[in-house]
Amino acid sequence: MRTLAILAFLASVSLSTSGCGNDDPLSEIDEVANCNSVCNRYRDCFDSTYDTETCYDDCQAEVDSRGDPQAANDCEACIDDMSCASTVFNCATECGALVP
Repeated sequence: MRTLAILAFLASVSLSTSGCGNDDPLSEIDEVANCNSVCNRYRDCFDSTYDTETCYDDCQAEVDSRGDPQAANDCEACIDDMSCASTVFNCATECGALVP
C-alpha cells in the first residue's frame, strides 16, 4: 500500500511538471501508476479474482507498442469519476486495448 501511495505521489508530481518527454523517468512512473490504477479498477468493478499483475504487464506492453505514453493516462482519466457500469459504455475507446 505504501508503494502505491508513493507511486501516486510521483505520478501527481509528473503531471504537474511541464516539459516532460517520453524519456523522462517521471513520465514512466506516471505510466506505471496509470496501468496499476486501470487494472485495479477493472478488478474492483468486474472480477475480484482478476490477475492484475498480468493486466499490468499487458497494459505496459500496449502503451509501449503504441508509442503513446498518454494511452493509460487517458483511460485512467476517463474512468476516474465514473461508476463501474458507466465506464463500460463511456470509456471503451480509451480503455479497450488496455484491459479486456
